[in-house]
Amino acid sequence: MPPQFNLAFGAGLDKDATPPFLMVPHLRVRTMLLHYSNGEMVRSDNKNVVTIEEKDKNTWASFLTRPTGKPTPNHLIPSSLPARTFEITGANLGPPANIEVADPKSGTFIKRLEVSVKPQKTLEITFHFVEDIGGNKTTRNTGFVNFLISALDSIYESSTNIVFHNRSAAPLQPNVFLPAFVRERKDADEVRSRSLGEWYKLVDKSDRGAFFNVFFIPRVKPRKSNDFFPILETMDANCVCDDDMSVDAVVSVLSHDIGVSLGCSTTSDPKHKNHLMYESPVDRLNLRRRGDFIPKECVNIMNPFP
Repeated sequence: MPPQFNLAFGAGLDKDATPPFLMVPHLRVRTMLLHYSNGEMVRSDNKNVVTIEEKDKNTWASFLTRPTGKPTPNHLIPSSLPARTFEITGANLGPPANIEVADPKSGTFIKRLEVSVKPQKTLEITFHFVEDIGGNKTTRNTGFVNFLISALDSIYESSTNIVFHNRSAAPLQPNVFLPAFVRERKDADEVRSRSLGEWYKLVDKSDRGAFFNVFFIPRVKPRKSNDFFPILETMDANCVCDDDMSVDAVVSVLSHDIGVSLGCSTTSDPKHKNHLMYESPVDRLNLRRRGDFIPKECVNIMNPFP
């Protein structure tokens, strides 16, 4: 079996890319395992951008992981499978470099890993806790925001070197009557050309200095029982989430819709159900959890340098 690259921990390795692709943050180190190695030479073709150093196997014995076709989870997975351990450092920003695996005698190329060094990119989010003119008020509180920021960081940072900052989290009292918003939102899928008056009144209060705005609204009982459904709408980097959405659903929706706002296209390919940008009408309606995998093409769209 040919040598196989695996991350010791974290995400950021796209094995389906040709060649396999790894994001390394600028001036930081990723620990890479090379399984099924037979003494090959391992080198960087551009040491000014990416350096690589092999570590003593005994030192890193407890960091061995089993090779899989999926990104390694954030926690370490013990395994008895031998592996060579390397530290890959994003020394400088520049064009992608390659980690090359070659025959030690002939120098013949065997395998290549493309490495892109990305600068850290910070995106600011403003969170609004809505109370309407009828006294309908969200039950969520500002303590929820720290959890959301941490959850978004855990999805984006190791794959794209994007982190999130809470620009503001405060109560908001817009001139909006939420039961009317519910009715307009229900009709929106049927008549997209209709002017969503209450929606525009709400998002008109968005923070223009933030990359993304999140509006938490209360669950408002509709006039008709068949109008009952989770309220979710995202438009122009403004996302409205009602109190009936689970914590998991809020994380799933925000992480996905932020990806859309960053310019990455959605996919409905069933083979990509583990992708962050996967979306199907059924999953969207039921607010099911997506995967968190971000492939090479999306990494380079979300954080395009270089």
